[in-house]
Formats: sequence, structure tokens, C-alpha cells
Amino acid sequence: MIARSIALLAANGGKIADYERLNKVPKATLPWVIINTTSGSGAEVAIFDIISDKSRKVK
Repeated sequence: MIARSIALLAANGGKIADYERLNKVPKATLPWVIINTTSGSGAEVAIFDIISDKSRKVK
């Protein structure tokens, strides 16, 4: 979910790769609004984002 990543960067700065792995976020993210969909992925309630880095070929 891109909104979660944007809120994290807005509050903490840097690049999204700086926050790779667990417990790397020093400050809470900015508030953000979610809208449930019928796709069934559950992305709006997950605590993680999946970010692809094509240059390093990792997800």
C-alpha cells in the first residue's frame, strides 16, 4: 500500500530502502486514511508494505 510508505517517508525522511527489515522506523508515520476494497488482499490492515527494488532484484 503506497499510502503507508508515503506517510512513513513524510514523517521520517530518507529513502524507502532505509527502512528495510523490522524495527527501522524511528518516529510514527503521519496519519493516513484507508478505504476497504472487495479485492480481498487485506493490504489495508497489514503492518508491512512490499516494495520492489529492481536495481537489486529484491522485493
